[in-house]
Amino acid sequence: MDPYFQSDDIKLTDFLRGVKNYSLYILKRIYIVILATVFMYYAGRWFAYLSKKEWVANVSFNAIDAQGGGGFGGLMSLASSFMGVGGGTSNDVLSGVFSSRTTIKATFLEEREVNGKTDKLGNHFLEALGYMDEYKKTPGMEDFKFRASDLYKMNYLEDSVMAELYLLFTDDYLEVEYDPLTGLIKAGVSSPVKELSTEVCEVMIRNTKKYYSSRNYEKALESYNKLKTRVDSIKSAMRYYDNLSAKLLDQNVFNQKQEGVVDKDDIARQTTILSIQYNDAVSSLEAAKSVLNAESDVIRIVDQPAFSTELDYRDPDFWGLIGLAVGAGLSILILCLVKASKDSFEEERQEQEKTNTSFS
Repeated sequence: MDPYFQSDDIKLTDFLRGVKNYSLYILKRIYIVILATVFMYYAGRWFAYLSKKEWVANVSFNAIDAQGGGGFGGLMSLASSFMGVGGGTSNDVLSGVFSSRTTIKATFLEEREVNGKTDKLGNHFLEALGYMDEYKKTPGMEDFKFRASDLYKMNYLEDSVMAELYLLFTDDYLEVEYDPLTGLIKAGVSSPVKELSTEVCEVMIRNTKKYYSSRNYEKALESYNKLKTRVDSIKSAMRYYDNLSAKLLDQNVFNQKQEGVVDKDDIARQTTILSIQYNDAVSSLEAAKSVLNAESDVIRIVDQPAFSTELDYRDPDFWGLIGLAVGAGLSILILCLVKASKDSFEEERQEQEKTNTSFS
């Protein structure tokens, strides 16, 4: 028999024998596995119950012109495409405005009623997270509250706390993502208080709409001014060629030189080109004027926070199953390690006895 196959056969036999021995060892102590599994199952459920529960206010929205439709976006695209100012608005920009420092900080300085108490949303938020109690124990911050009416009137302490609050809020209590399948920006604002989550989310979307509309108006005004300058420039050029053409017509046909005929043809061509450019520029100028006078919304809100606030918590059944799996696996692993340790000690004892016998 080939010694290599014999060696492999012995190893496989040893492995199967080891599996059998370990299995029997675990079965004899199955009560330990059952107790550990039951304990970890309820520990997992208890962990889920003790975990913090937060209310999440959801909102989904997009720019009305984001899909390249008509209305405000269509006019904006038409007005700006002629001058290369930028064809409409972007959901990327809109989501950036929603999560910007200006939007969030201005939101926290808004006064709203939460659970029967009217105060600035930043104070409500700090109170809900327990920071106000910590401030009362901190020298110099015992009576801290946001009191500024706007971002430009905050003192140094308010500005410092607001900066920390912004980082905390964006890291742990705000989620914003763009869903390309639906074309919607989906955002969630969370806090321990349902009414607070709803109010913060509603004020944020309102401020986003205000700042985003202002941005669009500024862009439309820039496009309008450039187009108006363009129209005036073309009109001046057309007036120049009209005057030049009139001078040529006033010349005596018998005294006209050949170079005059060439000039007349060139004037006709330039006049035709300028007429086409003028018509395009006037159309774009009218579109830009319509954008400036437009009062339609530039943001489409699909899910309102007031109707989309829900409780976010850990599922006890899910965490119970995780605890069950961890309990079973961990107890079996520990029993296997105990069995391996006992076998190792037994082998060392037997080796020691053989050594002592050989010496005697």
